Amino acid sequence: RTGKTWEMWETIALKTADKARWCGHIFVIVPRQVLVTQFYNDGFEYKTFSGRDDFDLSHAIKVSSENDININNKLLAMNSRMSEEPAIIIICRNSFEQLIKLSPKIMSQIAQIYIDEVHTMPEPLLAKLAKHSEENGASVFAVSATPGIHARRLFPENIYTFTLQQSIAKGVIADCQLNSLGVNFSKENVDKFMRYLPTFLNERYHPEGGHYKDKKMIVFVTSTQKANELQTILREANLASMVMHSG
Repeated sequence: RTGKTWEMWETIALKTADKARWCGHIFVIVPRQVLVTQFYNDGFEYKTFSGRDDFDLSHAIKVSSENDININNKLLAMNSRMSEEPAIIIICRNSFEQLIKLSPKIMSQIAQIYIDEVHTMPEPLLAKLAKHSEENGASVFAVSATPGIHARRLFPENIYTFTLQQSIAKGVIADCQLNSLGVNFSKENVDKFMRYLPTFLNERYHPEGGHYKDKKMIVFVTSTQKANELQTILREANLASMVMHSG
């Protein structure tokens, strides 16, 4: 098992292993609310598959009120144990920004910060976290497959990389197969292919056997609008699909 989530949990486990030396909260900031629960659950999966029975997740808190973020933030800010015991707090970016407005003193209690998908985070927030790290000695880990210019500028020290070539060589991801389908790339041909995609999925065979429609896949398009249009096309053809937008 590998990947940035696994690496983050590995580092968190090492940080919290020595209870006597663990002081200050660990914050994991993710881009969207849905990723809070996912990251939290990944922690239990990490514990199971890593064999780290000593890894105590009872200190892990997920701030995940979908309907009213302020409710959980207010309870968290009012919790007296927050100033007495260190915790692992998994929170989305919007919730984190609201929390530090509700309770600015929490910033002084943070010893370690993990920023997942750092390329999706606004530059003012990253600048605030970089300043907190410089002034208070807090460790900040900015994690992304595509960090972006402002993230590289604010967090220039590169402590771990895993390239696409390494991923392919180690069998973490499948090798790439390019197929132009006999047409040149153009906006018009992309639009035609979107309309043709249901036929392609239903009739074309996957190299490993079976039709493409029976496989899980990701289709990348050029915009949010195109993603929504493609989902409509697929659903009208009775092909299950889900749209995911970055940020």
